[in-house]
Amino acid sequence: MIEYFPLVLTGLGLTASIFYYAMTLRNSNKTQQLALENRRAQLYMQLFLRITSEDFMKRSIDLLRWNYSNQDEFFQKFNEDNTLASKWISQLWHIDGLGFLMSEGLIEPEMVYNFGGGQVILIIGINGNLLLKK
Repeated sequence: MIEYFPLVLTGLGLTASIFYYAMTLRNSNKTQQLALENRRAQLYMQLFLRITSEDFMKRSIDLLRWNYSNQDEFFQKFNEDNTLASKWISQLWHIDGLGFLMSEGLIEPEMVYNFGGGQVILIIGINGNLLLKK
């Protein structure tokens, strides 16, 4: 019976090391998941703070008040008023940035809609219909 003792100890040691490795792997996966959720929450808050800033709101309102009746009038105003043109381009870059983050899988389509979908519909949708008509 004593001759089997080293073999039993080896088996117990191997079992303990497998158990330890499994627990370490599990904890590592949990840590990775928490870090990912933390990064996503930070991104969410950065986007939220951006779209709720006074500057962003003023820029959006200015663009919604920008009236034109056709594509030629839009481009004429765009070329004449650098302030409104820069606001327009800034909003487009914001929308494009959201699209890039979504295409890379960093944010879900629902978040894109929540942070820009309504704005896209208002600014591009309403005014875009006028841009598409010639």
